[in-house]
Formats: sequence, C-alpha cells, structure tokens
Amino acid sequence: MEYGKKLAFIFSSFVTMQLFLGCASIDSASSKKDQAKTARHHLDLAQSLLQSNRNPEALTELKKALLLDPLNEDIHHQMALALMERRAYRQAVKYFQSALEINATSTEIRNNFIKTLLSLKQHKLAYRLARKSVVDLTYPKPIESHYLLALSAGPLGRLEESERYFKKILTQDKNHCGANYHLSKSYYKNKKIKKSFVLLNRASQFCVATDDKLKAQKALIVLKKKINR
Repeated sequence: MEYGKKLAFIFSSFVTMQLFLGCASIDSASSKKDQAKTARHHLDLAQSLLQSNRNPEALTELKKALLLDPLNEDIHHQMALALMERRAYRQAVKYFQSALEINATSTEIRNNFIKTLLSLKQHKLAYRLARKSVVDLTYPKPIESHYLLALSAGPLGRLEESERYFKKILTQDKNHCGANYHLSKSYYKNKKIKKSFVLLNRASQFCVATDDKLKAQKALIVLKKKINR
C-alpha cells in the first residue's frame, strides 16, 4: 500500500511539473510575441521619423526595436539604411551583414549593401554580391541589379562586362541616367565621340538627381568644346 502511495505521489508530482513547464512555455511564447509586436511598433515609428528627416530619433527607435527582436532582418536592414542616409557607411556595413546572415536570399538587402560598398570603394565584394543579384530572376527591379554589377565591374578592369550591362539597361530604358552617363564615358575613352555625345546629351536631359544632372551637363559642355575645335 505504501508503495502504491509513493507511485501515486511521484506520478502526481510529474503531472504538476509538466503542467508548470507547459504554462511557462506558453508564457515565454506569449512574451516573445509581445516583444516582436513592440519591436514592430518601434520599427514603424522609425520609418515614419525617417520620412520626416528626423534621423537621430529614428535611430533611437531602431535600437529599441533591435533589443526586443534581434533576429528581425527588417530592423537590421532599416538601421543600415538610416546610417547610409547619414553617410555612416562603415557602420552601415555591420547591419547589412547581420541582415544578410538572417536572410541570405534577399536581393533588396544585398543591393542596398552593394551601394554602400561602392561608396566605400570596396569593388571586389560589391562585384561578388552583384553577381548573385543578377541571377535572381524573381527580383522585381532587374535594372537595378544590372546597374550595380556594371558599376562594380568597371573599376576591377572588367570593362567589356561593364559595358555589356550598361547596354542591356539601355535596351530596357533608353533614358536611364546612370547607364547613359557611364557608357558615354566609356565611349569617350575609346574615341567613339559621336556615340559618347548622344548618350551624354540624353543623360543631361533625363537625369533627375541634381548631382548626376550637373555631372552630365558639365561633361557635355567639355565634349562640345572638343568637338567644335
């Protein structure tokens, strides 16, 4: 009888423990959900602040979000983008890398990372990543991937490849500012002056970004002077 009581006690204790652990597990899962939800709130607020050019406040919100949900690729990516806006490229690299560690297949994150690497003149790594992006046929902005590959290939001496991708872009969008501008420079170096002039003239008309437009217009003025000599 004593033996039977002991068994019953052990069994009862075991059931109680399992119920306790089950409740703890549910509480833990619920807590993680709440943390993820709060992190999303901080992320949304940060994005809103960035749209209002309130970068320092946005970075504060992103740091809060990361503490709550450190495995969220969107938060790491947004942190990197916010640092890019401040031209803090070296700091941004760390967050792009962590975002890609969480999701290595994201072409959007990869392409934004490539832009940062090009700003830092890290062309080898930029080129290696750009090769991955151009084979992602599901990415909705293939021209962006082609452009980044062309930009990273040129400084590595892969001039034919760079030209090929600039031309590929122009078959899809003949008014693409960057492709016209960079390909015109390539034509100029190869003494294809007329072709260079046509592309540079197009770039000076269709570039939207002020810096790109000014570069194209200045280069066009210089080229016109050389043609008229």
